[in-house]
Formats: sequence, structure tokens, C-alpha cells
Amino acid sequence: MAEQGVTEITVEGAVSAMYTKLEPLMSDRHSGIGLKKSEQALGFARKMHWCPTTVTEMMAAGLSYPLVFSGDEKRPIAVMGLRDGHNVFFNDSGLVNAEDYVPGFFRRYPFALATGPKEEEKIVCIDTGSPLVTSDNPDLPLYDGTEPSQYLQDSVKFLQAYDADWRRTKQFVEMMKELDLFELKSVNYRGPDDGPDGPSSKLADYFAITPEKMAKLSAAKLAELRDNGALQVIYAHQMSLINWQKVIGRAIKAQKAN
Repeated sequence: MAEQGVTEITVEGAVSAMYTKLEPLMSDRHSGIGLKKSEQALGFARKMHWCPTTVTEMMAAGLSYPLVFSGDEKRPIAVMGLRDGHNVFFNDSGLVNAEDYVPGFFRRYPFALATGPKEEEKIVCIDTGSPLVTSDNPDLPLYDGTEPSQYLQDSVKFLQAYDADWRRTKQFVEMMKELDLFELKSVNYRGPDDGPDGPSSKLADYFAITPEKMAKLSAAKLAELRDNGALQVIYAHQMSLINWQKVIGRAIKAQKAN
């Protein structure tokens, strides 16, 4: 996102399907706008088949989604579908099942915390292209005059907390890389009519922290991972992989419905 007179900024984990017109929040420019309450506030998520996930939310997110590590960066993500643009957990109104977890990456919308020219510089941004943003008697004004409203203050605190969680997530990933715990895995599907020895189809490749890799660690290193909280994150990731069956089942059901 770059506008005339605005310094180029980057948003950690930004996804084009989520933000359409992200710009730095400024009181002189945005004092008249706010958000309207909507039952479709999370409708944008229906077009995203994965979502970045932080280590602090893996215990909760792992109850709903398979949590895997993606790409060269080994970014932790929650898998929400098998095809680009198709989320089997969200529809136009948000969550299909209210008991499923909503990741912080989604909950911060339509805001984002961007990094300025200097890495330590953080800039609060808002997606003015969001259907939630309005200047017509908003339910949640961003400003009281020229001062941030309580709603905006609370939103900024959440952005800052999420940013801190994301930094901890990066540290966790680097630790796992140094210990060589990532292993390339794949998820395959064999239909009910194919039989136990029938052909299977590869659905996705991903990186996982496997028990085999963990078994090579010394007792001292395992104790260190336990004490610094990393072991809890690892177990949450490993247990979450059972949810691949949930994703596959919902994807098949959605395909039959169409």
C-alpha cells in the first residue's frame, strides 16, 4: 500500500483477500469515520483457506484446525480449506460453527499494525475499503473529536498485544529451526470406495515437528523446551493434526453440495 505523500509500509502477515485499502490511521483524515456493527463482520474469511497463527493461541486454535508450518519461513498457519479461496469453516456470515476458534489475525480486522521505514516504528492502519467502515453515524466511532475513542484505544492495545505475540512466534520458529525439528510431511486422501490398499491423492505438503525429530533431543534440551513453554506449543501443534480429517470431511461435503 502506497499513497501519495505516505511512506511505504509493510504489514506482517497481510493477506490480499482480507485488506483492500489499507492506510495509516490519522485523526485529521479519519476523525469522521467509525465501524458499524454487522453479523457479517468476518465474512471476508470465507475467501481464505488458511490463517496465520501465533504460538500463544495454538492451544485454542488447535482444537478447531490443523496447525502446520508453511514455506521457507515455516510460518505457523491454521488450515481452513483445501483450495485457494474456499474456507470450510467460514461463510458470508462468519463462523459456520460458533464453537470454532477465531484467530487473532481475523479479530484485528479492519485494523492492522504496520512496520515503518524503521523496524521499531509501528503504524496503526485501517482498511477504509472494508464494508464495516462508514462515515454515516457509525456504531463505533474512532474518535471523540480529535481524541481516540475508547473503542480505538482498546483496538490499538489488541494490535500491540498481537504484534508482541507474533514476535514470540518468530522466536519459537527460529528455535525449532536451530534444533532441526521441522520435517516435510504430506496429507493424503483415500476415498471410502478405494479400499485400504487403493490409490490415494496428495492434498497438501506442509512442515511439522515430528515425534521422530523430538526423539533425537537430549533430556536436557527437552527439559529446556518444557521450561520455556515451547514443549506445550509443540504438543498443541502435533495434536491439532488430527483435524485434517475435519477439513477433508467438510471440503467433501461442500463439494457435494455444489
